[in-house]
Amino acid sequence: PFWTGALIFLLSAVMTAQAVRSAKTAAGKPLFDRKFSRNILVLVGSSAVAMGLVPVVGMLVAIGVLTGYLSWALGYKKPKFNIAMAILTPVMFWLVFSQALEVRFPTGLLGI
Repeated sequence: PFWTGALIFLLSAVMTAQAVRSAKTAAGKPLFDRKFSRNILVLVGSSAVAMGLVPVVGMLVAIGVLTGYLSWALGYKKPKFNIAMAILTPVMFWLVFSQALEVRFPTGLLGI
């Protein structure tokens, strides 16, 4: 299984590199422009910060903060929508995973 996974990873990396080299949008502009790169950095950076917050605030609170921030940072500037995302996403995770599937999430210092 390890070598199969390694081979799949290697081949997917080669295919991705080929696609990136030849990628153009319909308008003829490069596929990966500044806005796309910024969005990727926001996504990866905020996910790393959220995972660093898990031991302090707990997984559900970190998921709420992450989704609220990402909805704002990636273009949805309506405060009601961002707050709804920050509240409803962890509630849905809690209902599906904790209640229906009985999966325990990591808790933080506050026990949440």
